[in-house]
Amino acid sequence: MPPGNYYFQETAAPAGYVFDSSKLNFTIALQTSPIVATVSAKNSEKTGSVLLTKTDEDTGNILPSAVFDLYKSDGTKVQSDLVTDSKGQILVNSLKPGNYYFQETSAPSGYVLDNKKLTFTVELQTIPQLAKVLAQNEQQTGSVELTKTDGDTNLVLPGANFSLYDHTGKEIRSDLITDNSGQIKVDGLKPGDYYFQEIAPPAGYDLNSEILNFTIAFQSTVKVATVSLTNSESTGVVALTKIDSDTGQVLAGAIFDLYKADGTRIQSDLTTNTQGQIEVSDLKPGDYYFQETAAPSGYELDSNKLNFTIVLQTTTKVTQVIAKNAEKTGSVSLTKVDSESGNKLAGAIFSLFDDKGKLLKSGLVTNSAGELIVTGLKPGKYYFLETTAPEGYILDTAKHYNFEIEIQKTAKISTITVANTKRAVILPDTGESTGSLTAVCGFIFITLAAVIKRKLKKVHKIK
Repeated sequence: MPPGNYYFQETAAPAGYVFDSSKLNFTIALQTSPIVATVSAKNSEKTGSVLLTKTDEDTGNILPSAVFDLYKSDGTKVQSDLVTDSKGQILVNSLKPGNYYFQETSAPSGYVLDNKKLTFTVELQTIPQLAKVLAQNEQQTGSVELTKTDGDTNLVLPGANFSLYDHTGKEIRSDLITDNSGQIKVDGLKPGDYYFQEIAPPAGYDLNSEILNFTIAFQSTVKVATVSLTNSESTGVVALTKIDSDTGQVLAGAIFDLYKADGTRIQSDLTTNTQGQIEVSDLKPGDYYFQETAAPSGYELDSNKLNFTIVLQTTTKVTQVIAKNAEKTGSVSLTKVDSESGNKLAGAIFSLFDDKGKLLKSGLVTNSAGELIVTGLKPGKYYFLETTAPEGYILDTAKHYNFEIEIQKTAKISTITVANTKRAVILPDTGESTGSLTAVCGFIFITLAAVIKRKLKKVHKIK
C-alpha cells in the first residue's frame, strides 16, 4: 500500500460477540526500510440474562420477597440483596458468558431458608438466550399439642392412644400415647388441616371417638396448635341386699335414698324387690352411701349410712352392699293368780326360755300386782317355767307356760295368766278319834273339790 493514512471498519462481528463499527486508524509510513503497520481490533462477548423464579415446594405458588445474592462460580459476589418481585422473580441482565450461582439470604415469611447454591450458566450469546433458575422453599412446619383430661375432675389422663390424620383422612401417625401430663405433642406438621381420633381410652374410661379437628397455621411466627379432649370414667353398678339380721332372710319393701359422699342426693325412694335387692347402675367411680328411710313392715329402721365405693372400672365390677334390719321387739305380761279366788299373787319367781329350751332370763318375780313384764323379745315362741311358788302355794316345775310374740307391724303385748293352788292345811290331833276322822274326811273332800274345780277351769281356758 502507498504510504498514507487508512482505517479498518468492522462490518460483521464474530458469532457471540458485540459488533464494533468504530474506525481502526493506521498509517503506512515511507518505506525507507520495510515496515509493517499493525492494527488490533477487539470484540466484547455478548452479555446474557438470568431469570430466577421462586415457588412453594408443595403448591407451586409463586413467592415474593425472597432475598438472594449473586456470585460468580469462583465466589466473587456480583450483586446482593436481589428480591423476588410480586411474580416471584428476579431478572439480572448484562452477565458475561460464564458460570454463576444464586444463594438465598432471606426466605419469604413462613418459609424455611434454603441456602444451597443454585448454579447456572450464561452461554455464549450466538443467539439471545435467557438462563432460567427455579428456586423452591418449603413452608415452615408447626406443632400441635393435645391434652387429655377427666370430664368431671379435669385431672390429666395418661395412657390414651390416638392416631393423627390429614384433611383427606390419610393416617399420618399412629400409637400416639398421652404421657404422665396427659399430653401428646407432634412436631413437623406443614400448614393445613388435620384431626386426632382416639383409638383406645385410658384404663377405666369410656372411649371418646369424637374427631378433634385442628389447623396448623402458616408459620409467619412460631405457633403451636392446641386441642383438648375429655373422657368420662366408665360407670359401675351397686347392688344392695336387705336381710333379716337374725335369720338372713331377704326383706322386700325397704326404702333407701342414695347419696354421694359429700351428701348430694342422687336418687330417692329406692325400694328392695322380692329378692330384697336394689340395683343402681351408671355410677361414676367415687364414694357413696345408702340411707334407709323406711324399714320393711315389722322391722326397726336402721338410719346408719351404708358406705360403699365404686372403683375405677378397669374391668366390670358390681359393688355389693349388705343392709340388715332387726325385727321390732315385743313384750309379754304374766299375771299370777290364786286358782280359787283369782287374787293376784306376788313373789312367784319364773325363768324365761325360747322355743328351743334356751334360758333367756331367770329370777323374774311377780310384783305386788301379781305381774311381771318382759320387753325386747323378738317375734317367736317362748315359755315361762315357775321356779318358786308364792308362799303357801304348790309349785309345778314341770309345766310350761307357752306364749308367742307376733311380728310387730303394730305394737302388741302378749299376755299370760298363771294360777297357783294353795297347799292343804293339816289339823292337829286332839285325842277325839271320831271328831278327828270327820275333820280329816271333810278336809279331803274340800281339797278334792278344789282340785276338780281348778282342772275344770283349765279345761275351759284351753277351749
